[in-house]
Amino acid sequence: MSEPIKIFGLLVVHPDQEALIKKHCFGDCGKISIAGAIEDPQTGGLAVCCEAQCPWLQGEMDEPYGTTMSFGKEHAIYLRAITDTPETHQDA
Repeated sequence: MSEPIKIFGLLVVHPDQEALIKKHCFGDCGKISIAGAIEDPQTGGLAVCCEAQCPWLQGEMDEPYGTTMSFGKEHAIYLRAITDTPETHQDA
């Protein structure tokens, strides 16, 4: 049995995150799911990342924010924030 995929949601419309997501997630990392987006009225939408190890991680939720149907199954979504300082690893 395979390990469940952990889905991370990135706040693309948040003023402090938008430029960082473009620079790192779509730029130097490039591992964000370009076909994935989660429509969420509370956040304005989330970009999808499935990378467990993020070099630009500022913090992420310990408990799921919600769920999404991805890859044919329901998965928990954890909000993640990134930074310009690699491996800061602060709580979100």
